[in-house]
Amino acid sequence: EELTNIGCKYFIRIGTCGSLSPQINPGAIIIVTGAIRGDGASKEYVPIEYPAVADYRTVTALRNRAKKESTNYNLGIIRTHDAFYMESPFAFGDYKKRIAIWAEAGTLAIENESSTLFVIGSLRKVQVGAILVVAGNLITGKKGTKDELQKSIDKAITIAAGALVDLQEEKEEKI
Repeated sequence: EELTNIGCKYFIRIGTCGSLSPQINPGAIIIVTGAIRGDGASKEYVPIEYPAVADYRTVTALRNRAKKESTNYNLGIIRTHDAFYMESPFAFGDYKKRIAIWAEAGTLAIENESSTLFVIGSLRKVQVGAILVVAGNLITGKKGTKDELQKSIDKAITIAAGALVDLQEEKEEKI
């Protein structure tokens, strides 16, 4: 919110996540279209029925830049929640039972920030997107190596930076 107060209009979260799909392995890139609101912060802004959706132009810019960089990516919905270990092997209780419903619903991954950013972005009328790197697969138990993950994180940074440039250039062309 502080950044919107000083005039920022475009935001892209770059981060990591845990995959909920057996087909999405560590090191894979996910461009997020929306997030299931399992966090607590966004509920303070608007009721839970308000969707956490990424800005369409930002998603498109990320997709176009990933294609330009010849980078494979997954596109879809993730789940955000604010209990870091609750849906991981380090959780108290049966985490596999907790993640099963989300995996069966086609949710691509779990992370901790995007839904709040999408909600605040929508309310503040700014463009927000997210690009995530899969650190591990919560279904298969596969984990990425430090080098694999760093390579994918670097690629995600390149894609996000390029997408921001593209968004700014698109805006300037319309003026």
